[in-house]
Amino acid sequence: MTQETVTKRLRWLSGFFDSDGTIHLKVQKKENSYYINPAMKITQRGPEYIAGMVDGDGEISSLISQVDDHKMDYRIQPHFKVVQTGNSMWNVMKVLESFSERNNISYSTREIKHGNDDWNDGFSFTITEVESSIKFLNSINDYLVVKRKQANIMLNEILPRMKQEVHKNKQGFLEIMHWRDVMNSYKGGQRGKYNLEYFEDEWNIEIDGSDIENKSVFDY
Repeated sequence: MTQETVTKRLRWLSGFFDSDGTIHLKVQKKENSYYINPAMKITQRGPEYIAGMVDGDGEISSLISQVDDHKMDYRIQPHFKVVQTGNSMWNVMKVLESFSERNNISYSTREIKHGNDDWNDGFSFTITEVESSIKFLNSINDYLVVKRKQANIMLNEILPRMKQEVHKNKQGFLEIMHWRDVMNSYKGGQRGKYNLEYFEDEWNIEIDGSDIENKSVFDY
């Protein structure tokens, strides 16, 4: 393993740790002496770091909403989100904002107030535009580990179809739902009530599989 590879993996680990890790000092006693384990801090904030953060606390999905004035009554859009809580949330959000601005990626942020002592207040970072989603995932995809398959499906199947606006007709919408279901299978199964079967029943049509029959889910 080269030094460059080691460095990139350490940067990924630092992002993953910042999103899901804790920092503490471990004190051990041995005979009549006490020992404190040293801590290491990595300050690099490149795509490897962002990928680690996304693997730890990110969500890669597509959001479906019912809209009465839409010609199909439903709208689908990419939905990438990172939610952070705790004392480090502001630092994490600043890193995501800075990275996005450097790469001309449109995003939104929102402060989350629960008003309940049992829940920590937090901060959410969200990307919903197609072009910005493509830019963001392309910039970190080579460094993703946990969510690599989800990102590949978004980049290769869902986002290209949305860029071509095939989701504005029912068959195109069903194609995206097929790949959305495949992507969700890597998250443990169906998320919410909307899936391919739901829309086939809703519109009383079946998906035309000619555009997806030669592609295997095992490619991802």
